Amino acid sequence: MPEYATIYSARATPLSEGEVRLIAGTRDVKTEGASDARQIVVRWPDLTVRLTPMPSADVEAHLSGLARYVASTLVAQDPYVPERIEATKHVVSVVLDPGHDEERCELMLRAACELSEGMLFRHHVLFDARGRILAEPGEHAR
Repeated sequence: MPEYATIYSARATPLSEGEVRLIAGTRDVKTEGASDARQIVVRWPDLTVRLTPMPSADVEAHLSGLARYVASTLVAQDPYVPERIEATKHVVSVVLDPGHDEERCELMLRAACELSEGMLFRHHVLFDARGRILAEPGEHAR
């Protein structure tokens, strides 16, 4: 069963196929699709990871929705979450299929997040590149 995550990148440029190949540790990394719908696909015999950048025209509205979601549903553990959201330049949807290899998935996501100078949203929790919780579900959401 697939798992889903989102990387919020503060970097000026999106991750390249070469960068993803380095962090994935496999040669089976390819860019697929047209330029307006490209995705980087990483394949191992038992796991496929698809990284799909959000079209730049959709990023601002998505980030506004994320900011509202964090403010209304999550409890911020870091006071700079709103600033981190504002600093986001690229949003990358990630599909891990199947998502049962937790260690490899976590290492790949964390490395991609660190290289992106960004944050990771997974399992309803917002993490920084080191895996520290920035915002999580809780009883005392604002």
